[in-house]
Amino acid sequence: MNTHNPEDKVKVEEKNTEENTEVIYEDDFEEPKSSKKGWIVTGVVIVLLLIAFLVWANASPSEELDVLAFVNGQPVYAAEIDARFEQLPAEYKDVVDRSLVLNQTIDEILLVQEAITQGIEVNEEELTSELNTILQQSMMSKEQFEEYLVNNGLDLETALNQIEVNLVLRKLLSGVANVSVSEEEVEFYYAQNKNLFKTLESRKVSHILICYVGAQGCEANYTNEQATELVNEVLEKTKTEDFASLAKEYSTGPSAPTGGSLGSVDETTNFVPEFKAAALDLNAGEVSGIVETDFGFHIIKVSEVTPANTVELAEVSPQIEAEILNAKTSQFVGIYLATLREKADIQFITTCDVEGVIFYSADWCDNCEEADAVVNELIAEGRSITKVMVSDNDLVKTCFGAIMKEQIPQFICGKEAVVGQLSKEEIVTLVEKCD
Repeated sequence: MNTHNPEDKVKVEEKNTEENTEVIYEDDFEEPKSSKKGWIVTGVVIVLLLIAFLVWANASPSEELDVLAFVNGQPVYAAEIDARFEQLPAEYKDVVDRSLVLNQTIDEILLVQEAITQGIEVNEEELTSELNTILQQSMMSKEQFEEYLVNNGLDLETALNQIEVNLVLRKLLSGVANVSVSEEEVEFYYAQNKNLFKTLESRKVSHILICYVGAQGCEANYTNEQATELVNEVLEKTKTEDFASLAKEYSTGPSAPTGGSLGSVDETTNFVPEFKAAALDLNAGEVSGIVETDFGFHIIKVSEVTPANTVELAEVSPQIEAEILNAKTSQFVGIYLATLREKADIQFITTCDVEGVIFYSADWCDNCEEADAVVNELIAEGRSITKVMVSDNDLVKTCFGAIMKEQIPQFICGKEAVVGQLSKEEIVTLVEKCD
């Protein structure tokens, strides 16, 4: 995979985040939908980057990190799995354990290895397009995105490298997955899940809020008595004057600049009960009486009522097709990964802690025969010695790379490696030192 310089190679479409930031929802009732959605999507994007990034991909064996597994010779470090687990959202940690994270990491490695084998690559145009898509979905500028990454221990170059990996894997799976969805499948799904496509009756709601000192979130200086007098005056004015104009002039709520508009409200809207009940009781064009909540006095107007409805198949067909396609693709990926696992060499290691002495040798080493005979004799006597051959040395090189010598045979004990022919007495002394 390439290493990217984010300043030179990737052109990012800058976003002006100062535009269209007008709040039309009362902060105390419900967050502005665009902002809320933006940060939710951003959170998902960042979490995916954090989880997917191989934190210890460039870790050196000299760091003597515990190894949990080898995937075709590539080590998976315990610290990497711990980091991935800790980066999971808190709600996921109740249903996900480290063994699941380990197995998902192994799956990722297998897919990356297969993509490399097939020579799959991503060009700069594809990478730029994907980054811009992420920025658009997250409603963030490049600078905000970089800041978010830094706050989570990453940088843009790291993110670009992982985005490249994700694109490569997407190409790999799309190239091997022969998945399609028929019209009959879409129709069957729609018929079996019609409840999913029903919309509730909703109303377009505006309000005028007159708050007073002591009311929740109130920044006005009205006493309760003053607010009561004013809201009654405004209510009388609504009979002859434009509601939106009155909201702009008198409302103390943040929706005042937009004429008190709160958007659509239905039974699921997260508004306080008194307000929601009054709003849902109005017909189109009607104005409520005075409704008191913890936030003050409200006058509510409904401008439009949209009846409950079942969305037609033609309108939701693309979403249904995507849902079925995702399910089929997930099923295929599971089968594909099982195939990759079957032909892979996956070794699970519990720890780098090895009891006793490691005797590191090779079948082709003529100078090792004498030491090998002595080691076999000591093993027969019950001495704690582990024989490891050069052809099967992943654990040794990963766990003890910092102290290993280039020559063989060698005896490894803790943080010490001794090269050459040792006498039986010298080996026994070394074993006793390690026990």
